[in-house]
Amino acid sequence: MSFMKRMLSSVGIGSAKVDTVLYESQFVPGEEIEAVVKIKAGKVEQQIDEIYFSLHCNYLVEGENDHEERTTVLEKYHMGESLNLSPGETTELPVNLTLPYDVPLSLGRSKVWIQTGLDIKSAVDPSDRDVIEIVPDELMGGFFGAVEALGFELVDAECEAVRPGFSNRLPFVQELEFKPTRGDFRGRLDELEIIYFHRGSHLEIRMEVDRRARGFSGFMSEMLETDETQIRFEVTSEDLNGLADNLYDLIDRYC
Repeated sequence: MSFMKRMLSSVGIGSAKVDTVLYESQFVPGEEIEAVVKIKAGKVEQQIDEIYFSLHCNYLVEGENDHEERTTVLEKYHMGESLNLSPGETTELPVNLTLPYDVPLSLGRSKVWIQTGLDIKSAVDPSDRDVIEIVPDELMGGFFGAVEALGFELVDAECEAVRPGFSNRLPFVQELEFKPTRGDFRGRLDELEIIYFHRGSHLEIRMEVDRRARGFSGFMSEMLETDETQIRFEVTSEDLNGLADNLYDLIDRYC
């Protein structure tokens, strides 16, 4: 192996390349991702000490005049086995990665992706990025379906940074904003703001009911931001039957 090849490899030129191929591109929270990692050696022999993966998401931090976008790591995964690659050699390895239940849905500007990397001593670590789509599972779909059945339409969704002191594994929560476009709550409510926490067996819901101002007293309530009511409850799969009716009664109580 020439000195020139070793030097170029140390800065990433002629080094190994990695590509993770996913069998699917759409997943639900908690699902297992099946993939294959393809590694192609470069022009020199190299030892790969570790193959690692990380699950990323972007979120917004509110500033004085605008929102700053940041990125956080949701989960880390490792394949501990080391490999010795001869020049030009290609190898493929199967991999299974389990998504956390609190991975955000792919709504609005929220993006989720998997980063794959190779740990190569004395060289620039090659990497690969694959964007995936996260959609509601049966439990989440049942809850959102019940909200929509009451005449609410999803109009906005953002992953937003939590305030200091807020107890959460991640530095953000995903907030969904629904507007009443039809049904009994049209004209009675301005919006529903929903934050959800998927706990695997159930959903923990925090719902803010924003009442529409009526008359002077309603106007004053809106000015003082006392026209909003926060409700907390849980939803399990057993609750899905008749959930729309129960939600109606709950929201109607605070209108």
